[in-house]
Amino acid sequence: RLKEDDYEYPQPVEFDWRPGAETEVVTKSGVADAMNLIDVAGPGAVQLRDWRSWYVQSKVQHGQLVANLVFNANDAGNTYFLRTGLPLVENSRLVSAQLQHGTQRGGMDLVYGMDIRATDPRTEGTVHGQYEDDDFLIEAGAYGQATAALGDRFQLVTALRADHHSALRDLVLEPRLAVVYKPGRMHA
Repeated sequence: RLKEDDYEYPQPVEFDWRPGAETEVVTKSGVADAMNLIDVAGPGAVQLRDWRSWYVQSKVQHGQLVANLVFNANDAGNTYFLRTGLPLVENSRLVSAQLQHGTQRGGMDLVYGMDIRATDPRTEGTVHGQYEDDDFLIEAGAYGQATAALGDRFQLVTALRADHHSALRDLVLEPRLAVVYKPGRMHA
């Protein structure tokens, strides 16, 4: 059971800047500390001691253009496995970026974008074992969606997403097609 002083809640800091009527920049950062608690990890129960996670996120929006960048990191401190007493090392990093734009063309709403995420596990073999030197992953994708009105109560939505994962050989394509019925202003 957690006690109040076992976990320190994130103290986010945020910086907002609006250099123009259609432009906004928001940057946030936060830290969470787990001083002394028990948790369950993939390899078994662990005693978290001085575990720290932190992040920085920056989002820029100008009209319909949105860019987002996130960095997240861990430091397991003096954490150890309860069953063996051996240390758990967790100094992993994650970087993620998204870019999206939207526009209207010929009565259609268009949204398109791309995203990428790099996951860099750094556990010195304590979590990923023999795969420690082969667990860096990059995931990238791109998408587009078009929405067209079909009268007052119907919409046609089409979309296509393409994804690539560094651990897989093939590109994954995901087409979508939907008809949306709106019986009233607040229902679909």
